[in-house]
Amino acid sequence: LAEAADAVARQRRVKFRYRPVQGRAGERDVDAWGLVFRTGAWYLVGNDRRRGELRSFRLSRILSAIRDVGEGKPPPSGFRAAEHVTAGPWGFGEPEVRARVAFSPKVAWWALSGVPDARTLRTRKDGWTEAEIPAAGTDSFASWILSFGRDAMVISPKAIRDAVMQSLKAVRAAL
Repeated sequence: LAEAADAVARQRRVKFRYRPVQGRAGERDVDAWGLVFRTGAWYLVGNDRRRGELRSFRLSRILSAIRDVGEGKPPPSGFRAAEHVTAGPWGFGEPEVRARVAFSPKVAWWALSGVPDARTLRTRKDGWTEAEIPAAGTDSFASWILSFGRDAMVISPKAIRDAVMQSLKAVRAAL
């Protein structure tokens, strides 16, 4: 936290190893613009130079020291870090992947209306809607999917489908 706070205060460019929820750990190259505390976790917000976009990084997923590598680019005028730690059915922070989820005709319209960046892919012959949804392999996303009961099904990626199935099994075992 101290390294991140110092980088933000001095508008530094930093590098660190980061472990996303899904996928492989890798090095990030970031202009440090802000720190945000949400739901018990700290996030570093800044310009990810490799992706060329604003991103947030949960500090608990940083695997190395945060290394100062020089002067960073300043944030855009009016920048507020708290506005960039997004919230969705995956929880807070940036979603790590896009999940393909099918929703029954009963719930598709309202399930997708509240999800930032959800994209409808197709409506199947059985009336179910398949959509791509920003997601992470978190309990929040699994709980959100399970809240629809039989009216939602994760198609991919396998890791998220498995996490939802594991949560369902745990609920079933508790009954």
